[in-house]
Amino acid sequence: MLSRLKIKTKLLLVFLLIGLVPLGMVTYLSLHKAAAALEAEVWDKFAAIQKVKKHHIESHFDRIRAELRITRDDPYIQNALWMFKGAVEASFGDLDSEEFRKQAATYDPRMEAILSDNGWRDLFLITADGDIVYTVNKLADLGQAVSGETLQGSGLASAWRKLADAPVDAIAIADFEPYSPADGEPAAFLLTRMTSRNRSVVGFL
Repeated sequence: MLSRLKIKTKLLLVFLLIGLVPLGMVTYLSLHKAAAALEAEVWDKFAAIQKVKKHHIESHFDRIRAELRITRDDPYIQNALWMFKGAVEASFGDLDSEEFRKQAATYDPRMEAILSDNGWRDLFLITADGDIVYTVNKLADLGQAVSGETLQGSGLASAWRKLADAPVDAIAIADFEPYSPADGEPAAFLLTRMTSRNRSVVGFL
């Protein structure tokens, strides 16, 4: 069919093709460049979001650490530890004894207010030997030993082990993982030592 076209027409088609090829290449390169720029912009925004989230999480845990230190050093909390420890020992571990229920009735309102003010899910008072003598929620972990068979694989026990070689004022963190006493719901733990005036360890919070 091309053999039937006039020379003028053939030349016109050749010039047209010569013009279209570079145009197509320019269009392709422009689209490729635009796509690359868009992808880079998306990744930059994603990185920015990740940075903001990281800062938010770090700020959140910094706030919790500060709240935990304040609570840890509160004489009311340390006194509560001694009272619950005494109640458990006096009743030979009976958490339904009259003395334990009396102490719970005394301290529960303040402890519940601490949870509400700080946004915590629970609060544990643990003796220096690792026995849990009080929790606000009073789940199956109450009365257990942190290092015992029931809790040894938990996040709470993990935080406990981290404190073994840490400075006295350290705060150990265990990330979210299923916690069996809470029906397997994910729970994270922050744990710190409670000390006396001479810096001896009297318990854990």
